[in-house]
Amino acid sequence: MRIIKLLSLYSLVLFSQVSHAVEAPPGLIPPSLNPGDDFYIIFAGSDTVDGAQTSATYAAYAANVKSNDPDTDSVNGWITLFGHDDSTLVTQSAFPDPQLPIYNTNGDRVADNVAGLFSVAHYNAIGYDESGTAASSFIWTGFNSGGFPTLVGDDSLGGNDAQTDGCLVGSPDEPNILWATSTLAGSSGCTGASYGLYVVSPVLSVPAPVISIAPGTLDFGELALGSTSGEITVTLSNSGNTDWDISTIEAATAPFAATGGSCGPTPITIAVGGACTLTFTFTPDARGETSQMLSIVSNAPSSPSTLTLQGIGLSGLSVPTLNQYAMLLLALMIFGMAGLTMRRSA
Repeated sequence: MRIIKLLSLYSLVLFSQVSHAVEAPPGLIPPSLNPGDDFYIIFAGSDTVDGAQTSATYAAYAANVKSNDPDTDSVNGWITLFGHDDSTLVTQSAFPDPQLPIYNTNGDRVADNVAGLFSVAHYNAIGYDESGTAASSFIWTGFNSGGFPTLVGDDSLGGNDAQTDGCLVGSPDEPNILWATSTLAGSSGCTGASYGLYVVSPVLSVPAPVISIAPGTLDFGELALGSTSGEITVTLSNSGNTDWDISTIEAATAPFAATGGSCGPTPITIAVGGACTLTFTFTPDARGETSQMLSIVSNAPSSPSTLTLQGIGLSGLSVPTLNQYAMLLLALMIFGMAGLTMRRSA
């Protein structure tokens, strides 16, 4: 029973760490990303505090500084990075998914993942504050470039400063080790200077269309060779929060044919909450089963999507024409008369 309880507790902890992506506002979406991509944003906060605050004050910093810009303010769950005298350390733990890329508020990629952020080299400097303005002033850290504490009770934030030489700061405009460990500042007790702190977003996601292709398979059933089925309609719909942009729909080829619908020729844009239709027919030209898979290329995360057409061709029994009936009747009459003649001769 105790083991079961421990496993249940462990599962609960893991579940609590699962992060659900927050839809990113347009102003925070890096131009290189596609609909459905997940990522983080990091910025150097513009609000300043001294280096002798409580860990609670630094933790609350993110919620306060994000309100300076409408895009950052529209997102909840920002986290301050810092190391404190009371042994509080918020660095790598701020990232629930360590494999996602990290960008600054200018749309530049800083690192491919958490390991790349907490390293000695970045693709681009963090470099910008919550509004996308270039940041060059020092930033309080209290941790080194690897995200680990450095001389807790001295270089860490909080004011203990055992060696009376200030607390650790980084340079947001540096894409190297100096981003976290530039120098010591604030003099004795870390109260002689005021700087901002690094702030990280929750997992953000580029808005994507939520698409439906219904039905996904058009089954025309069995049909005699040379005959044409009735039309079957497929509906393309978008229930997401951004337009569904369809660049191409593969053309149907014989024995299948596209016959119309409301979608029209590609490219097609299906707005949020919108839908359109495609219609197809089947004219079998050979016996047996046949199918075709049409590819739909779009901005949906699942692209390319597919639509399947299928049917069965049957060879029907030949039905005699009127002339053939007449010929048969004439032959029967001739044979009948010939038989009668032979009996009379006998």
